[in-house]
Amino acid sequence: MAIFCETNIMWMILLTLISALSIASVAAYFSIIGLATLFSATFLPVVIMASTLEVGKLVATSWLYQTWDYSHKVMKSLLGSMIIVLMLVTSMGIFGFLSKGYLDVKHPATQQGIQIESAQNDIDLIRERMAAIDYENGAYRLELDQMRAVIESYPDNYVTKKLNAYKEQEPRRNAINDGLEENRDLKGEQLNLLRDKNLALSDLEKERVEIEGDLGPIKYVAQALGVSVDDGVKYVILAIIFVFDPLAVLLILAANISIARRFGRGKSALDSVLHVLAEKGTPKPAPVIEETPVIVPEKPAKQAPSTPAPEIAKSHRGSSLSPKNRRP
Repeated sequence: MAIFCETNIMWMILLTLISALSIASVAAYFSIIGLATLFSATFLPVVIMASTLEVGKLVATSWLYQTWDYSHKVMKSLLGSMIIVLMLVTSMGIFGFLSKGYLDVKHPATQQGIQIESAQNDIDLIRERMAAIDYENGAYRLELDQMRAVIESYPDNYVTKKLNAYKEQEPRRNAINDGLEENRDLKGEQLNLLRDKNLALSDLEKERVEIEGDLGPIKYVAQALGVSVDDGVKYVILAIIFVFDPLAVLLILAANISIARRFGRGKSALDSVLHVLAEKGTPKPAPVIEETPVIVPEKPAKQAPSTPAPEIAKSHRGSSLSPKNRRP
């Protein structure tokens, strides 16, 4: 059970570190491209500068945690402030990158809208020309009716009067007829042009629908928030940048905390990862159980009771009872 828990801790440390580096790398890429786009005149120098700053931010975060206990307060304050400023710079770059992506979709839609508006204006102008032609034709027909009324005003027996009036009107009649013929041809041309413009307008409308399809989700978000599409995009981008780079920095700190608890503070992340990989790749030998020898105390051997020899005992007794050996 202890080995299983230890393995889980190792994997969690590796997963936290990999996640932190992945999110930090993606955030750095977005930020670098966004800043380089913002200062497009110096693209390559901005890319180099932003890349080094992103690496320095992560190193500074790890170093500040590793040396927090014995670093000077001024060093902590300055380095912490710089990390926060770099996080804001990264967020600004991410905002520029995502805004550019939105503008890349919005710009064709805007251009398409301008083309549609221009085509609609052309159609309106053609219709105005056709209306002017119809008005002129109406004036011609009215004038012809008036000429006809003048001739018909004479009695039928006034044939000479009618012929003379018709001859007087003939040049004007011919001019009116020529005008009507010309207007008929001009109107035919305008009708053909109107048909072509309507077809072009229809194609532009279809293209705009396809382009605005990419903006469909953000439109629903904007409608749900009750704001315009531009404001909806701005709010979504702000929500992303508020969690993107700060999450990467927090995960870097979490990885350092996990490594410090497992290996002790002061050990670098690279050394810890190499140590973990070495532990994973090297099979551990089976534990050897040493047998402790059991010492059994020896029992003392039984000794026979010592009894003096009878002769010696007698001599001793005799010597002790002899009056010669007694002291006066």
